[in-house]
Amino acid sequence: MKRSMIPPAGAGAVTLALGGYAVGATRHGGGSERSATCEQANQEFTTRAGQ
Repeated sequence: MKRSMIPPAGAGAVTLALGGYAVGATRHGGGSERSATCEQANQEFTTRAGQ
């Protein structure tokens, strides 16, 4: 690959990655719900482990 093609290719890769992140973040708006569910499971595990 020519040296002059490396910066545009890198910028394209970053753009694709950011675009994918943005699409994923908008489609999965229930992330906070999942976090709450995981937190509840973690608390139950901690409680049972302490018994």
